[in-house]
Amino acid sequence: MGIYTDILEAVTRKPGDVWKTKTGGFRGMNRSGNMQTFSDPDKAKSYVATKDKEEDEPKKDKSKLEKEPKKKSKTGTTGYKGDKDKSLDDVDTSNSPTFTEDIDPSDKKYTPPKGFENPIPPPPFKMPEIRGGKFPKKYAKAIERMMNSTKSDTKPITQDFIKGVGAGQAGSQAGEVLTVMATGLDKEEWNAVKNSLLEYEAALIKQNPKLKNPKKRLIDKSWIEAADNNRLAIERQVEGMYGKGSKILNTGWDVEADVEAMGWKGRYKESKGYSTDMYAKVQKPDGSIVMHEPSLKKDDKINFINKTTGAFKDWLGGKVPKELDPQVLASKEEDRLKAKDPDKVKEMAQKEPLKSYMAKKKFSIEQVLDPTSGSGNTRHKKKAAFMAMNMMAGAPEFGYQETGPNKGKVLLSDPPTKEQLAVQEHIKDVRDYCDNATIEMGKPRPNPLREGMLKAISEEFPLKAVADQEETMAIGPNSLDPLTMKKIFGTDDFDEIKEDLVVDDSVTPPKLAYKGGPEGNLLRIATITIRQDGIGYGSPNIKFEMNMDKEFADTLAKANKETYENQKEQYESMASAYRRIKRADL
Repeated sequence: MGIYTDILEAVTRKPGDVWKTKTGGFRGMNRSGNMQTFSDPDKAKSYVATKDKEEDEPKKDKSKLEKEPKKKSKTGTTGYKGDKDKSLDDVDTSNSPTFTEDIDPSDKKYTPPKGFENPIPPPPFKMPEIRGGKFPKKYAKAIERMMNSTKSDTKPITQDFIKGVGAGQAGSQAGEVLTVMATGLDKEEWNAVKNSLLEYEAALIKQNPKLKNPKKRLIDKSWIEAADNNRLAIERQVEGMYGKGSKILNTGWDVEADVEAMGWKGRYKESKGYSTDMYAKVQKPDGSIVMHEPSLKKDDKINFINKTTGAFKDWLGGKVPKELDPQVLASKEEDRLKAKDPDKVKEMAQKEPLKSYMAKKKFSIEQVLDPTSGSGNTRHKKKAAFMAMNMMAGAPEFGYQETGPNKGKVLLSDPPTKEQLAVQEHIKDVRDYCDNATIEMGKPRPNPLREGMLKAISEEFPLKAVADQEETMAIGPNSLDPLTMKKIFGTDDFDEIKEDLVVDDSVTPPKLAYKGGPEGNLLRIATITIRQDGIGYGSPNIKFEMNMDKEFADTLAKANKETYENQKEQYESMASAYRRIKRADL
């Protein structure tokens, strides 16, 4: 009977339990799962709070422990073709401190960014109750705080609302966090959150018409809808890539703590994707676990590559012709911005807008007369010098037009003044540089600049990461993944794709295009844009950008419809057929 009692106790009791025995003693189970009997109940209570002493536990060989590999979960294949370790440690992500901890700063210590609080009424936004567990719960509170904030230019920043995350503009980062939350919630729960966000925004605008401009609100309808669209795209990716029945277990932001809590302990930097914005821990139908890495895009207005013409030096092996060298352009720009008539510049410094700009930047007149000398940000000093130059040309009526129907033009009087002609020459030099670089890029092979660019693209272009199955792209509601890529290009092998990447110079500006695919058609992927970042003062920072072309955006949408929507219709028709057969049997 004693043996039976011992077995029963071992099964029914748990660490921390204290109970009275038949003989009048007090028995307890300690944290190590062992039991002892005491005559004093307080001693029993003290015992259950303890662990067995180290010397009473089996000795472990430390040398063997150090060599012992981390326990891995049953990691499934993602199709990833690179060398990074994408396997996942066997961890309980949902119950990890990162996913369960409260927000920092706490509500008691949190102070809304001064001057950015939403007006009242309506009452401040309150996040609906969320069951949570799939994503770090602190993000729900962060979204609540951001929803109750206005914005101006780049302020406030994300760290004004939540600590422990990367610095950045709160608007776009709020969109990413919203998608992390949206993807981590079931459809019903996300719809409740989405509707509450939209209802609050509508009430805020109705009672505060001055906030109608979305640029004045930190989170607006466009970001909420973008999260909703991205959620759909990611759901499509997960089912398409890992099989029907795959489910998202957890979602996290591109933050080291989040990703480590999902199973990449100590491997965040070495394992992460090139441009991944969020992570999803996915369970495949066979029970294996994989990490899914989407790059998030609000819509199809995407800048695939954002460089400067300073990259020409690398593309051309270190030798850049003078007409393509941004440093040569910058040197000529600086010479023209040095005051030729100091007295007139001093006169402009007493007028708006230069007067206010100098006060804001705390510039002396000497810094404006020669922007290359003395302390202070050279770019800002050059901007002040160009402002003075343009004011002397008669701006805003004449000279370079920053706004209005003639934006980008230089307006001259009849006859033009020497100051106006000076501004015209100044702007023309920049435009000629950008035009020459664009023309050079479009010249046929052999063309070292063109070949250098295509080589760089083959290494950095987002299509490569998608083809290698390291990342996917959620572009609004559309998914760029191996399945849609194959539909578009006829292959998901980037080595094959890059062989047919060309520069289409039949249009202005030229386009990056793909010549191949199932039908051998020319598909324009991106528009190549070369422009000065800060007209009149921004050299040598000449932007080299590749923005998604409308033709590619339309092709992507079509590929998604054929891959996912038609597939859905097929599933539905199969279900309908099954129901008809069932009825016939009856």
